[in-house]
Amino acid sequence: MKNHRSWTASEEIVAWKYGPAIEEVYKKYIGHRNITGTISQKDLDDYHEIEDDPKLSAVVNTVQDSFGDKSAVELIHQTHHEVPWLKTQQSNVISTSLMKDFFLKEIVEVN
Repeated sequence: MKNHRSWTASEEIVAWKYGPAIEEVYKKYIGHRNITGTISQKDLDDYHEIEDDPKLSAVVNTVQDSFGDKSAVELIHQTHHEVPWLKTQQSNVISTSLMKDFFLKEIVEVN
């Protein structure tokens, strides 16, 4: 996790055919059916950074509660009907302002 208040170029979320994706994460887990493995010190640091920030923790936990039990197919269907996806051409970067507005309005306020 890099500064959660702004995205770095390597963290751009792109509107790929099957849904929003971060290329770096896609490359790391391509071919895996489960995302498991050893927890690194960086992973722990990221976790503590989230837990130490009440606002960020609330957003992450709300997203996990809302989407954590959904299958890949369910997530594909869902994201293809949401504003950030609908307003972004395929293979282009999804605007951080579109994502922020969507999650604050549709996810955080709803829950």
